Amino acid sequence: MDLGDAGTDAALRRPGRRLRGLVNYALSMADAQVAIFFRELPDGRYRVSLRSKGEVNVSAVAEHFGGGGHKCASGCSIDGPLAVAVSRIVERLHEEL
Repeated sequence: MDLGDAGTDAALRRPGRRLRGLVNYALSMADAQVAIFFRELPDGRYRVSLRSKGEVNVSAVAEHFGGGGHKCASGCSIDGPLAVAVSRIVERLHEEL
């Protein structure tokens, strides 16, 4: 079935929305406690989606970078380049452990 024929809201058909589901897939892996997904925005910043199984408060990480959410699902935007963005998020995540 084509989503366009199902009367689904246009926002659900956007590729970015489907890509964000990857972070939940990564979290479903048995040994994973946290999953992070980085998506480049048109302005060169990165949209960061953070997920946790509950032991790590990812909201604190997102809030540090001006984002928000709740303990198990949060997000923020951060400046690139990607290697720097990843380093900053992972460093802050380690501080929350």
